[in-house]
Parts: sequence; structure tokens; C-alpha cells
Amino acid sequence: MNPIETKKKGKGRNKIEIKRIDKEANRQVCFSKRRQGLFKKANELCTLCGAEVTIIVFSIAGKPYSFGHPSVDHVLQRFLNVPGTSEFSRSAATTSFDPLNEELAYLCKKLEEERNKSRALKVAQKALSPVSNSFLWDINLSLMGMEELTEYEKVLLEHQAIISQLARQSCCHAPVIRQIDGSSMAEVGEADYLLLQQQWQNYELA
Repeated sequence: MNPIETKKKGKGRNKIEIKRIDKEANRQVCFSKRRQGLFKKANELCTLCGAEVTIIVFSIAGKPYSFGHPSVDHVLQRFLNVPGTSEFSRSAATTSFDPLNEELAYLCKKLEEERNKSRALKVAQKALSPVSNSFLWDINLSLMGMEELTEYEKVLLEHQAIISQLARQSCCHAPVIRQIDGSSMAEVGEADYLLLQQQWQNYELA
């Protein structure tokens, strides 16, 4: 008997019913896979056809994901500046695009906020890491953008408040809490406070 004839036929790929997935864990896995597949298809469209494509997706938790070719901002600006062939068509296009433009502007703002937040967190994590030899005042401010500097200022102010609180507690409750190179915790806290303050003043004067 021909082995080819005796080979069992597989069921093939089962068709998935398009409906909301009940289990949250399964939804997250599906979202991740489908999102990657969507971005892959968009990239193929750009490569094969030379199209300019932007996709912005928000997860259920509100985390944004984006794909853009050549960039998200470039495609959005093109979309927002669609020219009309006449006053009537321009007016009609503006009317129909207004809700979309508002939604796109909101999504762009949220996306930029998430990017700035992520960059600021990376800066803070690097500065405050126990295994790092650098401190907040050792960071090169010239490498940061305006948004990152704003977030960095918030980190400095929070750090300054914590140091001030520790210094006050040290002075009120114990003359010397811990010896570090012959200095009390209160003295170390005050030194850090002054150094942070001087660092920020130097940046503002630069």
C-alpha cells in the first residue's frame, strides 16, 4: 500500500471565532501576538509598496504601542495637513476629520507623555540604583531634552524633600544616627541637600 495514501489528513488550521476572550490572561497573550502581527503586516506594506503607515494601539491597561514609517509624527502631520482641492472640499474634509484629529492629538499627547515618563524613569533608576556608582548630580544634563529635564527636576525635588525630612528627623530624634566618614546622617543629608540645590542653580544659570 502506498504510504502516501495511508497518511492521515490533518484537520488543518482551525478557524478562530471572533469574539471577546473571557480570560484576561488569554486576552493579554492574544493582544501581544496580534499587535506584533499587525505591526509586521504594516511593515511589509511599507516595504512592498512604499506606503507611509502609522498605527497607534492602546492596551486594556492604557499602555500605548505605536508603529510608524518613516515615523509616527511624520505620518500624523501629513494626515492632519491634508490639502483640499476647493473651499467646499476643504470645509467638508475639516468637518469630517475634526473628531479624528482631536482623537489623534489626544493619542499623540498620551504617547509623548508615556515616552517622557519612560525616559525619566530610566534616568531615575540609573541614578538611584544601589549598584550604580553615579548619583543624581552626576548626570550630564546637556544630554537631556526639555521634557526629560522637566521630569528630572521633579525627581530632584522629590529627592530633596526626602533628604530634608531625613535631616529633620535626625536632628530631632538623635544627634548621631549613623557615622559615615565621621559625619552624622544629618550632616550628610544637609550636604546632599546643598549639593542638589547648587546643581540645579548651576543648570538654570547655564
